[in-house]
Amino acid sequence: MEYAENGDLFTYLQKMQLTEAQIRSWLLQILWAFSYMHGVGVVHRDLKCENILLTSRYNLRIADFGFARFVDRGRNPGANTVCGTMTYSAPELLYGKRPYNPVAVDVWAIGVVLFIMCNNVPPFRNSHRKDIHRKQMDKDFAFRRSLGRSKTLIDLTNTFLEPNFLQRTKIKTALQHPWIKEGNIKMPADVAIANETITESISEPIVTETSLRVPAFHYQLPEYEKSISTDNVLFTAVVEESEIIEPKTLKLKK
Repeated sequence: MEYAENGDLFTYLQKMQLTEAQIRSWLLQILWAFSYMHGVGVVHRDLKCENILLTSRYNLRIADFGFARFVDRGRNPGANTVCGTMTYSAPELLYGKRPYNPVAVDVWAIGVVLFIMCNNVPPFRNSHRKDIHRKQMDKDFAFRRSLGRSKTLIDLTNTFLEPNFLQRTKIKTALQHPWIKEGNIKMPADVAIANETITESISEPIVTETSLRVPAFHYQLPEYEKSISTDNVLFTAVVEESEIIEPKTLKLKK
């Protein structure tokens, strides 16, 4: 198992403020990861900053698949079990009918993570489910003006935090958003190869009565059993892997 020696994203954001280039780099890694997972019929259902780990080279790793499950690939994958963390839960998960679409729930959670990377605070802060749901439906959240985030970044975030899951963005749509394109970041070779492999076997059923009784990830490709990080060159604070980076104190403006 790979050791993520720089801890989790939640802890990191307690002291660090990200540039838009850094946000773009990390968001892309999250989108590529979920594009792959959803492509092979797996949903996470508990994405949050605490479950995003940082490697020695400041690349992201998605962790804690305790609530993950197989789903049918299609317009309505369907799930009935309520799980996850309330701060990151989509409105249809809090008060919607069952079954819900767990793919759309993952997309909402990505939007909450994106908002936190932009603002260092979650979009909906309340201890009561009813109040959080009301704010979600009213789109009652705002970016911190003092950080001066671009209009295109705000627009992208809004597409993730759309309360109507039928109108919420899709991962493939988000990858084509103008703010993403500004970075001119190419998909890593290993991700591209993985996606090509998925495309070749897309006609083969993944979710069957038999597969649901088999331990998860039994079909994992052997060539991806060991993960090898490359330097996250877009993380501007990183120079060399061996260099120790002391966190800077985040001074929040009123």
